[in-house]
Amino acid sequence: MLRRLLQRSPNAKPTQPDPAVAADPLERARGAATNKARSAAIAEIDTVETLQQLAQETDLMVPCADRLTELNELPLALKLADTLEARIELAIACHQPPLKEALLGTLQQENDLIELERRSRNRNKPANRAARVKLDVLRAARSAATQAVAATAALAQQVSRLEADEHLQ
Repeated sequence: MLRRLLQRSPNAKPTQPDPAVAADPLERARGAATNKARSAAIAEIDTVETLQQLAQETDLMVPCADRLTELNELPLALKLADTLEARIELAIACHQPPLKEALLGTLQQENDLIELERRSRNRNKPANRAARVKLDVLRAARSAATQAVAATAALAQQVSRLEADEHLQ
């Protein structure tokens, strides 16, 4: 911050925000420098169509999805994340529990969950924990299935040995 103060010329006038731009939440959302300012501007928007258009911009997808969820438009919020990458990033960054749960519900494949776990490792503890729990459940199910197949194969071998035994014939 000190560097910016030193680089500022002493004769420069502070810029005044344009009142028309400051009044329009769309322009404030697009021109905001911080996530908090973007979210505050988007919180003022109540039209679903506007939020969907605004969500096409990468930096604005998460606050728009959160706002759509607040407006009880969860299906539309889920449609914003149309790729695996977008679903993972939105699951990590979103703040609305129903949206997060719905996004985590769409991630069922082991590779998807591994990617979510890896990306959320130091960014979002609840998302990371949910991914690990789902991975543990998948691995436990795979282990149980492998044991069941092995037990079935052992029983099948035992039956075939008993059928081949001449004393039992």
